[in-house]
Amino acid sequence: MPMVFLMETRAGGSELRRRQEAINDREFMVRKKYPVIGGAILAVTPAPKKARHLARRAADAKLVGAALAELTELGMIVLHDRAVPGTDGSIEQVVIGNNGVTIIRSTRRSGRLRVSKKQLTIGGNKATIDIEGLMSRVNTARHLLGGEAEVQGALCLMSRRTKRTKKFKSTIVGSVAAIVAHLAELHQNSESKLDIVKIATEMDGVFVPSDMLSHRDAA
Repeated sequence: MPMVFLMETRAGGSELRRRQEAINDREFMVRKKYPVIGGAILAVTPAPKKARHLARRAADAKLVGAALAELTELGMIVLHDRAVPGTDGSIEQVVIGNNGVTIIRSTRRSGRLRVSKKQLTIGGNKATIDIEGLMSRVNTARHLLGGEAEVQGALCLMSRRTKRTKKFKSTIVGSVAAIVAHLAELHQNSESKLDIVKIATEMDGVFVPSDMLSHRDAA
């Protein structure tokens, strides 16, 4: 069921723009400090750490986006790389189905997954930053929809291989494949009471494609 919204954008686009901005900022500073040999310094030194990190995040977003394409064949709607109003942040993916709305975030954290009532740990490390960043976007989507649909988060573990997801508060956690399978099952086993096109259109109008504005203008 093909859908056309304001402007579909590629997964990982925000990260790639931030990466280029980090590279441009570094080049400006190096050339300003070393006007004669700045070009030579840039030629033999690696890209800044921030740029390398953003390149990895962009690659992860693309992989998740490609996996989510399977859900569109079931009649679900997937929006990629959406700007969060009033911030310089973005939402990697939004999935809308009969069960409601799922906000996607990916992470490269790896190791054993443990869930308790108070915290989520991956490989023995607290995933607080990942969860807080995801939940801020979930809460923004909830405010927008005003109870029209259930909204949950999904934290995709890029390096974890598992057939099942785990639940932490209002977030599902697991590998990309596990989350895709979980969302497909929820959609197929839920009654078609939601107008998913209407919901997607509402979200499309607020969380505009990041391609429509530059990262520096997002705030």
